[in-house]
Amino acid sequence: TGLMRTGELWCITKHGIEPDILVTGKGLSGGMYPITAALLSDRAAKWLDEDGFGHISTFGGAELGCVAALKTLEISTRPEVRSMVHYIADIFDHGLQRIQADHPDWFVGIRQNGVVIGLEFDHPEGAKFVMRELYE
Repeated sequence: TGLMRTGELWCITKHGIEPDILVTGKGLSGGMYPITAALLSDRAAKWLDEDGFGHISTFGGAELGCVAALKTLEISTRPEVRSMVHYIADIFDHGLQRIQADHPDWFVGIRQNGVVIGLEFDHPEGAKFVMRELYE
């Protein structure tokens, strides 16, 4: 999970993980242009020293996508974005805890990492019950 959804550019940062290869896409351009990227460590990228053209593809080289991705990364790494993610995550945390306190019989768990949130329900219909109530 990336692009500051967890309060860090990449969720792995919170856990001290340094992957050899990280593949990212979908939100990389802020939803403006289809683009993905493979980020390689120095170790994993050594083969490019020998064959720099080995990564070229027929549909590669999306210059517009690269511009959009760079701007998305620039915006995502602004200190005020990190602060806002933490602020919003705290609002959700407090609100969800209040709801859970009011309904402990069926709202049994909250798993949260920034604005990535998982809710656990102990109800015969599972989350369908909550979705129906929200819809109505």
